[in-house]
Amino acid sequence: MVSRAVGTTLPQNIRHVQHDLRDLMSQVSTQMSYMRSSWTKPTFPTPLNPQNGSQTVWDSSVEGYIILRDLDLYLTRLARDFLFLASKHTDDSVLKQNRDDKKQQNEEKAMSTYWE
Repeated sequence: MVSRAVGTTLPQNIRHVQHDLRDLMSQVSTQMSYMRSSWTKPTFPTPLNPQNGSQTVWDSSVEGYIILRDLDLYLTRLARDFLFLASKHTDDSVLKQNRDDKKQQNEEKAMSTYWE
């Protein structure tokens, strides 16, 4: 895990998480593509994998692919939810900035009226 600087802002952290999530999704996608391209279903029973007892190598490959597929689905949902939260924060930040700008304009207007 990469440590982040303490003084980073929320938008910077959001960008870091987006980058990390995109990288992880890319890695999972690459692994899935590799598994799909290397699949050749055995035409005869494969020897049992001694480490797994009753599972064949084919069964183990299918199980690994299913795990990767489920991880890919989970990451896709996570990315969707994260983007929603990031956009909500951005919208809230924009609204706050607009309120602050309006307040500053009103204060400047009041000051200019006072000095006239």
